[in-house]
This record gives sequence, structure tokens and C-alpha cells, in this order.
Amino acid sequence: WKNTYSPYDSGALKGKAVDDVLAGRHSLKSHAENTGLVHRTTPATVPFEEGRTYRVSFSYQTNIEGQWAWVTGADRVADGKTTSRDITRDVLEPALDTAAYSREIVAGCGDTWVGLRKLGSARGADLVIDDFTVTDLGVAETGAACAAVTAPNGVELSPGVPGEYVTAFTNHESADAVNVGIALPGLPEGWKAEVKEKNGNLFESVEPGATVRTAWLLTPPAGTTDTSPVWKVTATYAHGGDTKTVSAGARVSVTDEPVLSPGSMTATADSENTSSGPGEGPVSNVLDGDAGTIWHTDYTASQAPYPHWVTLKFGGAADIDGFGYLGRQSGGPNGRVADYEVAVSDDGKDWTTVVGGTLEDVPRTQRVSFDRVRASYVRFTALNALNRQPYAAAAEVRVYGVPVELPTGYPPGERPAGTR
Repeated sequence: WKNTYSPYDSGALKGKAVDDVLAGRHSLKSHAENTGLVHRTTPATVPFEEGRTYRVSFSYQTNIEGQWAWVTGADRVADGKTTSRDITRDVLEPALDTAAYSREIVAGCGDTWVGLRKLGSARGADLVIDDFTVTDLGVAETGAACAAVTAPNGVELSPGVPGEYVTAFTNHESADAVNVGIALPGLPEGWKAEVKEKNGNLFESVEPGATVRTAWLLTPPAGTTDTSPVWKVTATYAHGGDTKTVSAGARVSVTDEPVLSPGSMTATADSENTSSGPGEGPVSNVLDGDAGTIWHTDYTASQAPYPHWVTLKFGGAADIDGFGYLGRQSGGPNGRVADYEVAVSDDGKDWTTVVGGTLEDVPRTQRVSFDRVRASYVRFTALNALNRQPYAAAAEVRVYGVPVELPTGYPPGERPAGTR
């Protein structure tokens, strides 16, 4: 914290981090939170009335990009059970000086609430909020938009290389959402956006409860290395005679060296824990861009001994020269890998070892390099753990290189106007 206000204004971090309080008053600070919903309103604390428009605003400071999102959600009760879901999600931009957030919402879709969600697992991520205000703007012109659109978190792209970027639309309305169009407004100048399948961003009808996905190919232009641009993902659809739009904040990181798009790969492993939920166990977590979710070998049904392995299958042959491993960021030392080998294959059957060594116990991605080789698969083999226990884990893995054949797509389709 930078301690702007007396008597705490002599800190060595002044001007380099967030304040403990904003404007010298009491504030709400979130520090080193786990991923997930951190704070939210309830109907008892902030009663939103269905069919009315509200402006939600607050001032804030935060220090690390991509870590926090302000969400609008709704609760529904059915068959004695309460379900809760996000409807909109706005990623908060870093601000070491106090910034302002404001958004208008239409209450509905159940018991409306607003709150703070932690997206990433970066260490030292702080957020301070003050002046939280909800203003009733009166009866809404249209009903609440109850569908949701989501964008992936933690996607890495390379200049000049099309990378896969998958958005999802879920219909939470009571009837079909029709004439659904997904778009990426605000994409930075010079970027190229295509869809992998023709008109893959348009859907004639989506049933209640169903989710549809759009696979985009995004190409950053030259000169964008080490940037993290932001834009919106929007979904426009017709329901009940109204045209509605929902949106979510979107962000990617442009790497300083070519990296294969995680969305173009699939992962398999020798062992996965299946009893601890989707955030700890599935090997697919190593490609999801979220350092807070991990692959972990089984520790419930059995304790499989070392060695353990993760195999990545590419979308096609690629020229590669490096592998990246990010260990688990929280939850204890189990699974942090010590000795390893990396092997490559053309067919997933015959393997050639290209590098081996020992990893460190550090909270960053460790890149290991090898002579450039053409391959369609990579296998990371963990030989033992830093704490000598039988478990292996990883938050994220990456392969550095370029596809032999760059993927191509189609221009996004235009949603027909006037259809309800």
C-alpha cells in the first residue's frame, strides 16, 4: 500500500501500490483473496426491484490487471434449491490512483445482486472500494436481459499468429433466445478477428439453459508485444418481443515470443484427481488460462507413484523450441515438480526426449529451452516432487513455437437487424 493519508503517509511504497483507504475514510479492502465470488449484495441489504433500472457506481484502486471483475447476478429458487449465476461481468482496470466505475442494470431474472469476483491468482493482488452507490433510475423500457456471455481469462497470443479465443453464450431466459449474434466491439485497431466456422458467431435459436460457443481466431498486429488490450464481448438476441444485449469484459496478453494457442491443444495425463471439483484435478486446467485452477494427480482413490506425465496434442504440426511450467500458486507444496523431462512426437506413439532438468519452487512460469524441432505432440514427464511426495500438479503449461500452417477462418457474420 502507498499510505497517502496521515498518519500512515510515510510508507516506502507511496505511489507504487494501492491505498488502504480512499479519500482518508473507511474503505473495503480485498487482499490475497481466493478466486471466486468475494463480496455480493443480498435482497436484504440492497433490494433491487424487478423491471427497474439502477445505476451502480463506486470508486476503487487495484494494482494488477485481470484479477478482479464487478458482476451482476441473480438468484432463483426452484424445487427447494437456490441457484446463483453471473449475468454481466466487467473486468476492472488497474488503477493506482482512484478510478470510478459505473454501470446501469435492469433488475430481473430472479433476485438481482451485484458483487466482486476474483478472476486470477496473481500474488499481491489488492482491491480497495469506496463510495458504493446504487441509484434508482425508474421503470426500465425493456425487460431484464437474463442470458449471459463469457470470455476466456488469461489467453496468450503472439503477433502475426492467429490464436484461438472461445466465447460462450448461455440462455438463462424462460424461453428460446433467437437471432443470437456474438461480436467483439472495441477490438484494438489493427487486430484481425475471424471465426473458425462460417457464421460461427450467429445462432438461429438457443434453448433455455443451453450454452453455445464461438471459436474465434484473433491475430495481433506487429508491435503489440507485451501489451494486454481490453475490449467487450457482446451477445445480442431477441426474447419476448424485445431485443436484448449482454456483455462481458475481455482481455488477452500478447507475448514477447511465439506461443502455441492453448485453445488449439488438448491435454491428457496419467492420473487426475476427480473428487475435489473442477478447480483441482482435471488436466484440462493446464490450458484454461487460470492460474487458480490446477491439474493434480489422484490422491483419493489411489496414490499413483512417479513418474507422472501430461501430453499435449497440437491442432497440427508446429515448429517448437520451448516448454513452460507454472506450478500451483496456493494450497500447499504437494505436487510441485522437481526433476522433469520433455519429449516430442509426430504421432503420439514414438517419443524423442529433447530436454531435462530440475525446476525451482517459484511462483512464475519456468521456461525450458531446446533446439527447434517440428512436432505434433509434447509430453512433460515429472520424475519426482520437490517435497518427495508421490503427487504432481501444474497450474498452467505452455509450448513455445509457431504452427507450420497458420489457421484460417471466416469474417464474422452480421446479425440480421429487426428480427425479434
